[in-house]
Amino acid sequence: MLKEHERREYLKSLDEDKRKMEEAHFEEMKKKHREHPKVNVPGSKDQLKEVWEETDGLDPNDFNPKTFFKLHDTNGDGILDEQELEALFTKELEKVYDPKNAEDDMMEMEEERLRMREHVMKNVDTNQDRLVTLEEFLKSTETKDFNNPNEDWQTVEETQIYTEDELQRFEQDLVAQETALNQKAEELRKEHEVLQQRKMELDAQKKEYQQTVEETQIYTEDELQRFEQDLVAQETALNQKAEELRKEHEVLQQRKMELDAQKKEYQQAVVQMEQHKAQQVGAVAAQAVGPNGELKFQAQVQEVAGEKVNPEAQQGSVIHPAPPGDAPHPGDKAPETPQETHVQNQQ
Repeated sequence: MLKEHERREYLKSLDEDKRKMEEAHFEEMKKKHREHPKVNVPGSKDQLKEVWEETDGLDPNDFNPKTFFKLHDTNGDGILDEQELEALFTKELEKVYDPKNAEDDMMEMEEERLRMREHVMKNVDTNQDRLVTLEEFLKSTETKDFNNPNEDWQTVEETQIYTEDELQRFEQDLVAQETALNQKAEELRKEHEVLQQRKMELDAQKKEYQQTVEETQIYTEDELQRFEQDLVAQETALNQKAEELRKEHEVLQQRKMELDAQKKEYQQAVVQMEQHKAQQVGAVAAQAVGPNGELKFQAQVQEVAGEKVNPEAQQGSVIHPAPPGDAPHPGDKAPETPQETHVQNQQ
């Protein structure tokens, strides 16, 4: 229908003489196209036997529907799908359409292939699942139409599948669709113009902004580069200084640890000396006490204890410890020496 519509629209664009010439050429091509061998009814015994003989290379007298089905079930899934059915019609289509002939329309050939497929589906696919099983195929070979079809197959150009009224309604629908598309195209064109105008405004604003930035810039590119170089140099110097401080800190930490260790060793040595000194004083004191409690060798004890002793005062003297009752009490006043008494009298 669309093909006929386009042809008529093309004729409208021609003047009277050219239109007549085009009509005559069209009828000539149409007549030439119809000059082709008989086309077998798709799915009939004659059509399948022709495939059996010319495509499969088998003797037509040995035609067997079950074997034929298995030969053309190319994927071996037990069914013939739409593509496998369409492949069966290639030989019939080659009778009508030749890509080398100007009068043969290859798009029309594909339309014819679909018509043949739908004819077989309608008569063979009994459960209408768009797949032909072996059972459905064998059952179709038992029908009268399989062996003796009532009519010959009419190709698409030989069968007018639409009326003149249907063609006119189709053309009206096309005009309405074209009008709607044109309106939509006009709306899109206007939107595009608005967007283009907006883009130009934005570009102008961007250019103005860039000019403002350039005018207000208070430094040159060379100055900016030198400033950046100075920043890099300062950062490098700071990093070097930080590294030096880190190393100095490590040295100080190491020195502190060494001093702490030396201090600890010194404290331990002092404690050991005090303990040793106390042991020596205790040993000498034990030897200096007589049987009646008197002290012997007082000078030696005092010297060991760190006191300075007059040797002359110690000769022949024995120091007796004070009796327990004569020990001074914490609140008693110490006795005055003669020298202290003399000083007080002078005052």
